[in-house]
Amino acid sequence: MELIGAVAIVVVVLAGSWLAGKRKKQDGLARIEADPTRVARLYLRADAETGAFWLHAEMQTGKKLRLAAPWDLDATLARLAAVDLHLSVEDQAALKQMRAAQATEHAPRATPAHARRASLAAHA
Repeated sequence: MELIGAVAIVVVVLAGSWLAGKRKKQDGLARIEADPTRVARLYLRADAETGAFWLHAEMQTGKKLRLAAPWDLDATLARLAAVDLHLSVEDQAALKQMRAAQATEHAPRATPAHARRASLAAHA
């Protein structure tokens, strides 16, 4: 019975932390949308383990906010574009390069038979 109680407490704490973090990101994004002039720059930071990017904002005050996880990146960038906030050219290029590498990595690989058929079809 004690084990079930301990597990329940851990689950409640983790869920509370997740909700607090989500609310903090949403509040930061809402503040930025309300007054985009407070943003000094948007930038990407790569996660060393996954190679995916997290979106951050540096405010005019020097404070830094994490705005979006990799899975929320496109939706958040679209929201920020609506208030004329964009990534730098360098960050846009890095994001494009990462996505191209991921697409190549996940693309089905042709077997030698497929490659030969494709080659014959191209020469026909």
